Amino acid sequence: MGHPRVGEKERLEQVLASARYPNIGVKVSGFYYSTKQGFWDFPYADSIREIVLPLYETFGPERLYWGSDYPVCLRNMTYRQAIECFRSHCGFITEADQALIMGENLRRLLDSGGDR
Repeated sequence: MGHPRVGEKERLEQVLASARYPNIGVKVSGFYYSTKQGFWDFPYADSIREIVLPLYETFGPERLYWGSDYPVCLRNMTYRQAIECFRSHCGFITEADQALIMGENLRRLLDSGGDR
């Protein structure tokens, strides 16, 4: 399904439709991939609003997994910016849900051996 970009509603809808399968989760990363802004126009507000928000509302926090895209992200932003895009600019995600997405979900998945 790939990485939907801002304005690619059909591709985003395909990703969101996969939420009906309980064993599918989504990696939340690469805000600069999705943006229509310039690659260095941190914090990529359009990606957060048009991509991350629908993913969060549809999949819920338990099925989202944050990724830094490191070291590839360094072509477009710093590692700190990759983290801050999520931590500081996704105000609709509670602190508890951010903790799930930033690592707790993946820890649980790995501890279960991938069985969900």
